[in-house]
Amino acid sequence: MPTKPTIHRDKERTRQAIREAAERLLAAHGVTVKIGDIAEAAGVSKSGLLHHFPSKDSLLVAVAEEGTANFRRKVLEAVDLSENRPGKLLRAYVRTMCPDDGQAPHLFLGVPWETLMPIEGVRQALEADEDHWEQAFAQDGLDLAWSRIVRYAADRTGEAAAHEHSRARVDLPAMRETLLAMAEPTYSRSESSAQ
Repeated sequence: MPTKPTIHRDKERTRQAIREAAERLLAAHGVTVKIGDIAEAAGVSKSGLLHHFPSKDSLLVAVAEEGTANFRRKVLEAVDLSENRPGKLLRAYVRTMCPDDGQAPHLFLGVPWETLMPIEGVRQALEADEDHWEQAFAQDGLDLAWSRIVRYAADRTGEAAAHEHSRARVDLPAMRETLLAMAEPTYSRSESSAQ
């Protein structure tokens, strides 16, 4: 007879498979994707999917929450603890969005979040994520307005590089180095004093 931990692991694996299938199909087809298509892609029945996520909206909320949590973990993994100067988190963010292997990150890209914003739970998850980053960058030691500029530039660079035939994909290593330089306290201060 299976023990509860095995049942729990199987449940989590199934939920993860459903979330991953939903993310892939959302990236490919947008918000019009059907719940039956997500179930099929995840290898579960539609009723099985609805057992784990009682509605399409609840699944989309879970995708948003998991996506933001995974992205935060990736950024924290990219923090270089030997960097004992302001901007450590911002540089980790840049490294995550603009990896040095030249490959655009899959993290949280491709899903048309703007089309999902009307869903209350999705909007709340994304707003909470934005609040998290605002607070985290406010404590990172650089001017917050400057951190926003670098962060948004890293976001757009990563998104642009995700497109297969994008010039940004070719230029990603150089853009990464520029953004990392901009995330240094000496660069941030020199730009602020020049204004």
